[in-house]
Amino acid sequence: MFDRLVHFFFGLLVVRPIVELESVYVGVARRLAYRLAILFVLASSAAYEIFEWTVAIFASPDNADAYNGQQGDMFDAQKDMWLATAGAVLALLILSRQYRRWMSQ
Repeated sequence: MFDRLVHFFFGLLVVRPIVELESVYVGVARRLAYRLAILFVLASSAAYEIFEWTVAIFASPDNADAYNGQQGDMFDAQKDMWLATAGAVLALLILSRQYRRWMSQ
């Protein structure tokens, strides 16, 4: 189950750098940067799950199961992507709260 924990922390930890890059260096409005950060997490999670699926297609069945670690769960990819998104949403809630507090000072 460490796989799911890693997906959650990926979403949680990648959001702030993405938002900062978009808003500070690119000049994107903060709200749009939040939305783009969520889309980045969704897209990168989907790309990774497609990569895992491709490995499963071309590898032998034993190697594919060992690499993917699905443990018989046919919805592993969906759960992984959901957890990454949940981590990103949590990070955005924390980040927006910190930003509002900083702006009110």
